[in-house]
Amino acid sequence: MLVTRRLEFDAGHRIPDHNSQCRHLHGHRYALEITLSGNIIAQAGDPANGMVMDFSEIKSLAQQHLVDHWDHSFLVYAGDTPVVEFLKTIPNHKTVVLD
Repeated sequence: MLVTRRLEFDAGHRIPDHNSQCRHLHGHRYALEITLSGNIIAQAGDPANGMVMDFSEIKSLAQQHLVDHWDHSFLVYAGDTPVVEFLKTIPNHKTVVLD
């Protein structure tokens, strides 16, 4: 059985070497889909009976480990030195540096 949970977040980025507007700082609303595969839990009395995993638990884990870090952040390539250095000058800025 497969179950998929979709979450959304907003973040900024740029593509430094792009030939059009994407080379400028801008933002998007991103959709993140998490798909789990597993056996359906079949234990009478278990709150997860009939599920692979409770959707609220999937959401909670994804929120904690992904969305909370990325939402309203700026995703920047580690090699984009001018932007990395600029973002360091903004106090308390949520910056996610990607390799």
